[in-house]
Amino acid sequence: MARRCEGPRPAGASTAYYESFGCQMNAFDTEIIESLLAGKGIVAVEDPAEADIIIVNTCSIREHAEQRAIGRLNDLSRHEGAILVICGCMAQRLGQKLFSLVPGASLVVGPDNYQGLPEAIAACLEGGNGMADTKQDPDAAYRLETLRGDRVSRFLAITRGCGNFCSYCIVPYLRGPVRSRAADQIIEETRMMSGKGTREVTLLGQNVMAYRHGSTDFATLLKRILNETRGYTKEDYVDIVKRGKQIKPDLALSTDFIVGFPTETDAEFEETVEMVEKCGFDYAFSFKYSPRSGTVSALMKDDVPDQLKKERLQILNDAIKKVRKSVLEKQVGTRDEILLDAEVKKGEYRLWRGRTPHFRNVTVTGADLKPGDIIDVTLSKIDNFTFAGEDFSRR
Repeated sequence: MARRCEGPRPAGASTAYYESFGCQMNAFDTEIIESLLAGKGIVAVEDPAEADIIIVNTCSIREHAEQRAIGRLNDLSRHEGAILVICGCMAQRLGQKLFSLVPGASLVVGPDNYQGLPEAIAACLEGGNGMADTKQDPDAAYRLETLRGDRVSRFLAITRGCGNFCSYCIVPYLRGPVRSRAADQIIEETRMMSGKGTREVTLLGQNVMAYRHGSTDFATLLKRILNETRGYTKEDYVDIVKRGKQIKPDLALSTDFIVGFPTETDAEFEETVEMVEKCGFDYAFSFKYSPRSGTVSALMKDDVPDQLKKERLQILNDAIKKVRKSVLEKQVGTRDEILLDAEVKKGEYRLWRGRTPHFRNVTVTGADLKPGDIIDVTLSKIDNFTFAGEDFSRR
């Protein structure tokens, strides 16, 4: 049962507090929601205790993500003066059920229904009843109208939805079919981000390679690779990596791995480890397989014992660390540019953290530095996969 949206609020600007769980797409969607509400005069705050509206954008990719979000939502419910709005993939998947899991919830809104969120919130602020809006709309599209704060790095979605239907993934069922945003809008929003001091924009999509709007595609070369490698073999993948490194020797690669997928044999797992060694990934994120309700793989027998999954994951992580260390050690003594994004403390020392164009972490010292600076540094040494940068000069 939804919490009744409590009586009409006093006159004046309403305030909203935002939290985002999960992927980068959710982080961008939270900015979309913030932009929509800002257009109605709702002011963002950093403390939920100061908010009339608490908005939490949730993730549903794994069961653990949902449990964590539900725990946080119930914690936020203690702010009884605010209405609690649940958005995102978990809202889409669980819908009305969330009112029993989170008794303090006022609104539940799926990813295709953010356009109507300002009106739903306004009705709630006036004392109306809570509701769940999870209807799917393949034509749903959003435009980023405003931005809050000066951020060095931002995300920008160029597509929504996905049409791949991988056996282990629930995303296509929650976010609908893939659709691409107009190129003019993407350019306009990139310029707006630049005008707010953003120096780095990461283009997002469940599958950015599927981007196509009218005659505009992500890139002719990428389109060709996409068309020719649906259902690609490991040999195809290794060949693409090899050719990429021939064109750009300092090419940095990252990937994700699942170990213990149903029917995975010892030989297949060994091939996975072999791929790590052959491809030389800068980064690789690895996980144990767990069934995800609503996906094709959830109908398969989870026949790899959990202890074996743990052992394989440890072996894979050791291989990833060994390869990554080898890749990064080859960079020691070279010079690279880094984008500073934050000041950090390390014991009694104050350092600046930045990243190279290959997303390699670097720390430097300097009294007159600031976020957004781009500097050239010598990568003098490496500690726990983070470079120390010395002898820097500004770009």
